[in-house]
Amino acid sequence: MVNYLSLFLIGILATLLMLPMFREIALSTGMVSNENSRSSHTGSVPNIGGMVMTVYAIVHILHWSTHTELPFWDMIRINMSMICVLVMAIVGMIDDVRDMSALVKLIIEIVVCSAYLIVVSGSVNVSMIVGVLIMLTIINSYNLIDGIDGLALGILLTLSLSRVACLSGSILGITIVLLVFNMIQDKWKIFLGDGGTLSIGFLLAVSLLRMDFIVSDSCEFGEWTMKYVDISLRMLCCLSLPIIDMSRVALVRIINHESPFKADRRHLHHILIDKGLPHWGATLLIVMLNAIPIVVYDIYCT
Repeated sequence: MVNYLSLFLIGILATLLMLPMFREIALSTGMVSNENSRSSHTGSVPNIGGMVMTVYAIVHILHWSTHTELPFWDMIRINMSMICVLVMAIVGMIDDVRDMSALVKLIIEIVVCSAYLIVVSGSVNVSMIVGVLIMLTIINSYNLIDGIDGLALGILLTLSLSRVACLSGSILGITIVLLVFNMIQDKWKIFLGDGGTLSIGFLLAVSLLRMDFIVSDSCEFGEWTMKYVDISLRMLCCLSLPIIDMSRVALVRIINHESPFKADRRHLHHILIDKGLPHWGATLLIVMLNAIPIVVYDIYCT
């Protein structure tokens, strides 16, 4: 408990110290979210929340790994995790500055997730296709839910408070600070940006996969399939609303003979805003609904 509390306080302090510096970087490099037809905000807002969390996560993991005696193979897995998080953050930040093709982003995500699973498991297996699909679902459902103030961070906050995702106290501290700066309406307002949602989505995917489920001495297809059934249940409990919303919007676009990657205002959060709900009301409603299966999982399945 003491260690968790210290990590929580360190996360808060580190975020408060990093925010001013990273805000200036975002403004000078054009890493801002400008108003457009799909926006639910006005003006230009720095997309640096995710950069702050990614940098802290990498520094924290490096510090922990260098002060902990770990087997060589575990160090390889940890280093691979950091590399993948960094790649996802860079891809997202590039997309924040200049719009990247959704198909290109998807291809990069597939390569990163596949490489991660191969290194972590130490082998190549047909059932890894299921693992890649699970990771892509988590990453993109989290990325697409980030459309209004506080929503993505609100969902991350509920996951930080639960046992299902096994997130550290520092993540909780960072999330609370970023949530406050995401919800305010003055010059210090910030967004996570794609650099944040993609890297956090990857971290969530890794957390929900849990090494004890995907690493085994035997890579028989049946065993891996059973493990992925457990992981899929955990994923659905953690991100039920984002996954349902992403699937619904993609299906509607396909039925209307549109690209499933098309950007529009069909997402649940946009619908609630267009119906007259304030940002905080739509965010609170979606976060509370998504928290119900998380609480049920915490009580009955952990």
